[in-house]
This record gives sequence, structure tokens and C-alpha cells, in this order.
Amino acid sequence: MGIAKRKSKTAHSEKIWNKRIFELVAERVSLTREPEKEIFALIGLEASNAHAVRNGKQSFTVDQIVSAARLFGVSLDWIAGIIDTRNTVNIPLSNQLIDIIAKEVKNQISDHFATKNHNSNA
Repeated sequence: MGIAKRKSKTAHSEKIWNKRIFELVAERVSLTREPEKEIFALIGLEASNAHAVRNGKQSFTVDQIVSAARLFGVSLDWIAGIIDTRNTVNIPLSNQLIDIIAKEVKNQISDHFATKNHNSNA
């Protein structure tokens, strides 16, 4: 009896993992218009296997689940269904990326004030 109960819990967890990863993929597709197969490739899933995972015939591997958590910046606890709150994980940024972001922010601020000053002078 204990074995059946344990097996049921494992199946439940796999369904949550699959469901949540597919939710994350769908969100990214809607935001970026990236093809789903390219996103699956980033987590190590071949597009030909995505259909089997979606239909419950296969599940994401542990490596794919970890890759998805890293790619989407969410915790493994949320993907696994241990917690219900989708918390994000802080991903360290490289100095190069920080410099690019800082430069872009400065440009946006300069453009904003240049436009504002131009409009007030007109």
C-alpha cells in the first residue's frame, strides 16, 4: 500500500514539473516570439520529444528541469510543486552586461531630457 502511495506522489510531481515548464515556455514564446523548439533546445529537449512530454508519455529529465530553472530564473522548489509562489532566482550579471545596461539607461535618460528641453523651448 505504501508503494502505491509513493508512486502516485511521484506521478503528481512529474505532472507539476511538466505543466510548469510548459507554462514558462509559453510565456517566453508570447513575449519573444521565439519558436518553441528553440526554447526546448535551450533546456536540452528535442522538439520531437516535446509532444511525448506534453502528452504525459515522457517527463522532463532532471537535467532538463534544472536547465529550465536556470533559463527562466525560477526556483526548483516552484517547478517541483514544493512551493506555490513562483519566486525568481537572482542570476548574477557579468560586468560586461552591467556596462551595456548602464550605457543604455544613460542613453534613455539623455534622450528623455533632450526631448523634454526641446519641447519646452519650442
